[in-house]
Amino acid sequence: MKNIFKFMIVVALAATTFLIFDLVKKETSSTKNLFGHQLELNKKYGNLTYNELMKLPKQDRPDLAALQHFEMTKDVNLGYPPIERKLSAYEKLKEKYKLSTNAKAIANVTWDERGPNNVGGRTRALMFDPNDATSKKVWAGGISGGLWVNQDVTDADIGWTNTDDFMASLSIATLTYDPNNTTTFYLGTGERYTFDFAGLGIWKSTDGGANWSQLTNTAAFSYVPKMVVTSNSTIIAATRNGIKRSADGGDSWESPSSATMDMADVELASNGDLYAGDFSGNVHKSTDDGVTWSSMK
Repeated sequence: MKNIFKFMIVVALAATTFLIFDLVKKETSSTKNLFGHQLELNKKYGNLTYNELMKLPKQDRPDLAALQHFEMTKDVNLGYPPIERKLSAYEKLKEKYKLSTNAKAIANVTWDERGPNNVGGRTRALMFDPNDATSKKVWAGGISGGLWVNQDVTDADIGWTNTDDFMASLSIATLTYDPNNTTTFYLGTGERYTFDFAGLGIWKSTDGGANWSQLTNTAAFSYVPKMVVTSNSTIIAATRNGIKRSADGGDSWESPSSATMDMADVELASNGDLYAGDFSGNVHKSTDDGVTWSSMK
């Protein structure tokens, strides 16, 4: 009797397992069939080269738009988009958005937008004017062009003034000044991160930003994403062709042999040490005013 009972349990379990497998198989097959048309399109266009795809007529092709959406949302293991996951993905996205909107870069600090509201483009360079005792005057460099100044950035009613028409044609990536002569400003040009805008080297002002002139010996510095000036008035520029160093106000430049990488950034520590990051993700350090550099891998 016990053996018969055990046999019946085994049969029941086997039947249940078969039914579950069959339902899952049918569900998978049913879901897959929803994308039969896209799967056929994928077979038709999936192996075309880029040039062949470019030759296809694009006007009024909702089928290709659907195929693009299919490719962007499919599970590579299944070969089609699992639509049953949409809701859970949406819930996860909402949670991530909630976390990002509640997060603050600096605790207990709020930000107020200060324009300009009538000019497009990104602001890659900001500098508080060292000659303004109130610390309200701010300079801004636009990566798509323009050097701007605001006489009181704390006042929402004070606008930004473009220094001149020519600066509007320069891609300005960085601004800095000489700590020993605060009316001497430097700006670096060129958008290295996207290569959207090539620059015209480094520019200098000796009258607090009223007038600017190109350091002609830097004309080949097409991309200068960051510059600093040390306590010795040494200019350190991160460029696409490595670190560039000038100890005479930009009259001459040297290229330290230990820092010839494509540089993304350079920072000056409070103790005078210099740190530079390259586009390969490595950090380099100098403790002798930028003369020599060592990798900190």
